Amino acid sequence: MLGNRKILKAALQVIAVYAVMTASAINSLPEDFRLLENSRRKFSWNVPLVAEFYDESITVMSGGQKLSGNITIDLRDEFVVSTSDEAETDIKLTLFGLIPVKTVSLSVIPEKEIIPLGKTVGVCMTTDGILVLGTGRIDGKASPSDGILKSGDFILKANDETLENKDDLINVLAECGGSVDLLIYRDGGERNVSIKPIESEEGYRIGAWVRDSTQGIGTLTYFDPQDSSFGALGHGVYDVDIMRLMPLREGEIVGLMITGVRKGKAGNPGEIMGILEKDNVLGKIYENTECGLYGVMEKPPSGELVPIGLKQDAKEGGAFIMTDVVTGENELYSVEIRHVNRYGVSPDKGLVIEVTDERLVEKTGGIVQGMSGSPIIQNGKIIGAVTHVFVRNPKKGYGIFIESMLEEGKK
Repeated sequence: MLGNRKILKAALQVIAVYAVMTASAINSLPEDFRLLENSRRKFSWNVPLVAEFYDESITVMSGGQKLSGNITIDLRDEFVVSTSDEAETDIKLTLFGLIPVKTVSLSVIPEKEIIPLGKTVGVCMTTDGILVLGTGRIDGKASPSDGILKSGDFILKANDETLENKDDLINVLAECGGSVDLLIYRDGGERNVSIKPIESEEGYRIGAWVRDSTQGIGTLTYFDPQDSSFGALGHGVYDVDIMRLMPLREGEIVGLMITGVRKGKAGNPGEIMGILEKDNVLGKIYENTECGLYGVMEKPPSGELVPIGLKQDAKEGGAFIMTDVVTGENELYSVEIRHVNRYGVSPDKGLVIEVTDERLVEKTGGIVQGMSGSPIIQNGKIIGAVTHVFVRNPKKGYGIFIESMLEEGKK
């Protein structure tokens, strides 16, 4: 009897481990998946799922059989997918062909070439509204904004006048006549509030710290000559005080004169230092997203077209990043891709890279602030861009897949 209990317990443990491994494998599969048209790719996912979909432009070789149209494959077996035309289809995944577990969207997209840039630039942005950082006392008196405004609010209008900068607010307060009605944006919606300003030595004030613009240094990732669009940084611009993605009203990419580089050290990330050439506007920024900055170049750059690589093209091993921080000219520097996380929740942390090129290490210590957006090239394809540095090891950092950047740029 005791022996039977031990056998049953062992069997349940094996089943539990298998269930956990199966659930982990299912969760690791993407919600959407892309292939390039006119491509052929081998897959070895080895998960106990059956995939079913229909598409005339996709052919699958599995178990020695050639399948097209209505396709059913066992994902425990190795299979090869061949594509011809653009297509979109849903793949239904079932456990052992019986229990529905997930639907994956498959897209076949056109082959694409873009120009990798690696050009360090200045970034100038103004907010969509005036950002409230907090409230403060006025000449020793309590702030009239206490309990009305809070950090993270955006003031859009004052007495029905649209505000483009802090000076607009100051001008309205100077003529407010004892009270001011504000239209603010908070928590995804607009609301109206009223405040009674206090007269101070500097005029009427509402006791709120505000900001209407930001500027910094980053790197252009790519230029698409088909529509003159660009992508940069590989991550969004956050306001450092409220740690939220900065709502964009307008922005520009401008020239940068690099004046020096503070080398990165363990525990102290380095940075590119320079002077923004605000009269030298290179492009207009239209979107600030989690995957980077997007806009249109006013001065189209030259360069060689390079094919894009999708997530599944990225492999652990040797690669290059492109930057002009060392010589002022775009050059390739060797790195190692240490880890590939194709379907993680953070798009700007899909790759882990390590700088191995001594020229770059000697100049910068590895990855420094301002290098975000530097293209990552592997096997002749642009597969991503640098996004973040590891604080404890500046030779290492994260990267984003170029597939994610381009997809976000289309929205």
